[in-house]
Amino acid sequence: MALDFVAITRLDIAGSTQFRRRTQCHKATATGGTCQEKTVAPSATHPNEGEMPYQTVLNELQRLKDLKNNWYSVAIAVGKLKHESDGPRQHARRLLDASDACGYLTNTLNRMLAVREFLDSVKDRIPELHAIDANTLPFTSLEVVKRLHHVDQNLGIQRLIDVATGRITIRRLREIYKSTVAKNTKFASAHQMARVEINDFEETALKAVRFSAEELLGRDNNLVIDHPPFSFQISAVAYESGTQEKDLPLYGFDFAFNRFFDKTSVCEFIRRTLFTSSFFQKYWIVFPSTFSVDRIKYFCLILDEFEKLSIGVVVLPWGDDRTELSDPYQLRVIRAPKTGPSPNWTQKIFKIIELQNNLHKPPHLG
Repeated sequence: MALDFVAITRLDIAGSTQFRRRTQCHKATATGGTCQEKTVAPSATHPNEGEMPYQTVLNELQRLKDLKNNWYSVAIAVGKLKHESDGPRQHARRLLDASDACGYLTNTLNRMLAVREFLDSVKDRIPELHAIDANTLPFTSLEVVKRLHHVDQNLGIQRLIDVATGRITIRRLREIYKSTVAKNTKFASAHQMARVEINDFEETALKAVRFSAEELLGRDNNLVIDHPPFSFQISAVAYESGTQEKDLPLYGFDFAFNRFFDKTSVCEFIRRTLFTSSFFQKYWIVFPSTFSVDRIKYFCLILDEFEKLSIGVVVLPWGDDRTELSDPYQLRVIRAPKTGPSPNWTQKIFKIIELQNNLHKPPHLG
């Protein structure tokens, strides 16, 4: 009587491919025993064969959290987690479990899955990628390449090679993507076109508030205005020069290009503004001039109703106004701050950031 057993079933998470290896030994009493070893690729007729338990994949994701370069391995593990036979049935619950284990937000995990799918679809055709661990490739650059590839496949492949060989910066890559979308609007999706315009607005708004710092923040200030060096949902902050890493930011800015596209976004923007403004001495909202006058007026009335006198509102020339004016960075003040914030939480900003980050820390997984 023959005795069959599976010796090894393994998922290679750290490598660039997933495979299962089965070593089968067949011992037949008639022959005195023989052993055959073979490697079997995953079978389409046995999709669940050799699956790792759900908790095992979560443990692996927690281990990957400690690695510096891990995005590709995380994407593989999350992809595996989505198709495990055990574990929660709801896809959203599985993604939340993965987020708790590895520390990435669920939105980031979805982006990693999409970038990994793109990279896997093209890497076999690119010799420069064959000997490279995908984890070492910058995820943000690959995400821009993926979008570029959607608009211009050949250019996308060329820039992917540049990323793999370290010949291009993320800033240059974004410039190429932006110009390519502008030249190929019929191939770009509505989302891509909107994202390019939002980025353009945010870059212009940052230059504009720097240009108008004296008017917005007061004379004789020694302030540096830049993107926040911490995780906080705000476009820019102002610091005393040379104190970015140790002192509290004094002023905050929100570049509100696309905040009113539906009722949900309007409510979220209002709640965020009322909450976030209390962490800064002054808080400025920058709207594009393409926003209707009535919308901005009603927004200011809401601020008045809640007595949010530390919030200022300015308008940045945009669309036709941008091309018609000699100074595209000239801000028009609609509402100027009058007092400090109420309630005043300016001393608590780093505390709230710390507590927010703790919410994303995964629980201990046994």
